[in-house]
Amino acid sequence: MGKVKFKIWIAVVLVLVPVGFIAYMIFYMAVPVRWINVKSGHAGVFEIGETQESIISRLPGESFSPQPKPTECPRNWIDISGMTGTERNCLLSTDVWIEGVDSMRSQCPNLDSETTLRFKDKRLASVTTVCRHAL
Repeated sequence: MGKVKFKIWIAVVLVLVPVGFIAYMIFYMAVPVRWINVKSGHAGVFEIGETQESIISRLPGESFSPQPKPTECPRNWIDISGMTGTERNCLLSTDVWIEGVDSMRSQCPNLDSETTLRFKDKRLASVTTVCRHAL
């Protein structure tokens, strides 16, 4: 009986250690390391107070994901340079955009980052960048 219990214990350890490691890595990557929230002045290529239309016309190489995605919007990510009229309306109808080309990347060296633009009355109200550990 002693050998059977030992083998069961080894099997349990061999399963729990990798599962525990994976769970830790998922937690580690999900916890923000740094939050940057800009509500005045400039944030990377963006100026607080500028209009949605101004951002679209000034940054043709950008891509954005409108949040929440309007039902009439065909794609999650909209490339400004090739967007259709429907995609333009999708962007202009939402107050939150996630930036595809992270212009605030330099604020998060060696980390993954996501930059969110929030609008109020069609004007940029804040830019938030969240930095997380990368694998």
